[in-house]
Amino acid sequence: MTNITNSRAIDISVIICTYNRCESLKQTLNSLFAQKDINQFTYEIIVVDNNSKDNTKEVAESYKQHFNGRLQYMFEPRQGKSYALNSAITKARGEILAFTDDDAIVDSHWISSIIEVFQRTGCMAIAGKIIPVYPSELPRWIVQEGPHSASLDGIFCFFDRGNEERECRGIEDLPYGANMAFRKIAFEKYGLFKTTLGRNKKLTTGEDIEFAYRLFKNKERMVYAPNIIVNHMVDEKRLRKDYFRKWYFYSGLSHAQIAPDLERFEYWFGVPRYLLRQLVSNSVAWLSWILRFNGRIAFSKELKIRRILGQMCGYRKLGTVKNV
Repeated sequence: MTNITNSRAIDISVIICTYNRCESLKQTLNSLFAQKDINQFTYEIIVVDNNSKDNTKEVAESYKQHFNGRLQYMFEPRQGKSYALNSAITKARGEILAFTDDDAIVDSHWISSIIEVFQRTGCMAIAGKIIPVYPSELPRWIVQEGPHSASLDGIFCFFDRGNEERECRGIEDLPYGANMAFRKIAFEKYGLFKTTLGRNKKLTTGEDIEFAYRLFKNKERMVYAPNIIVNHMVDEKRLRKDYFRKWYFYSGLSHAQIAPDLERFEYWFGVPRYLLRQLVSNSVAWLSWILRFNGRIAFSKELKIRRILGQMCGYRKLGTVKNV
């Protein structure tokens, strides 16, 4: 059990990790300054600068006067979001820890809604709705609908499981980092966000899903709350094919590391056999769409192949080989 209890507890701590996004950070802080019903609660805002090279410190310091001393700036020199998150958690005084990103705009009732859901449901964690805000129309090569579509949830930090509040049912419901909240006791019981996985290999991404998965495995109650809303700004650079290719590979790598279920599968050459079958079938499909001169669907198949290759690398990094 991790001892991070602070005797000077308050209702809620809002944690924002930031890296070289001082301009979008202003929008995030402005949305927090515009919170309604905030005087009903005791709160603090922690901005963790993860070794930025821009004017992040100056921006954070300039907002301290707006929040009447409730905003604190921290510098975390170790590169990696998990390090920044963990530094903030150890300093936070809130009974509830709420997390959002430096390129997000929170709803005007975001804080009060988080507290209300925790009080009413008694849950350990909350997953809120995340709505992407695009800088322009999506490129035509992105297949959004139909059997050949590529999932846009993670790449655009899009999280919408409908308009009904309910308990999280599986890994697909687990909270995303741009809009999630936990009771601080969750970190005391289950530890902090991981920085490494499997033989001390660096955790590539997905520290939020990994931690929530620990709670899920221990049958802690987690709630999807659609009234807790964050608008997430989508950077123009994410609308490029090279970004999609890289993201899908690392998404697969992280998925294998975070929720490997190692004992469930039969292995060939150090990877689950089902992934080899998926690799072959998707490669055949990719080639068939190339021959039909349909580049849009072919690219969608390519992304699935890259994700499978990432998963295969993830299992090999974990070092578990069960050849059949």
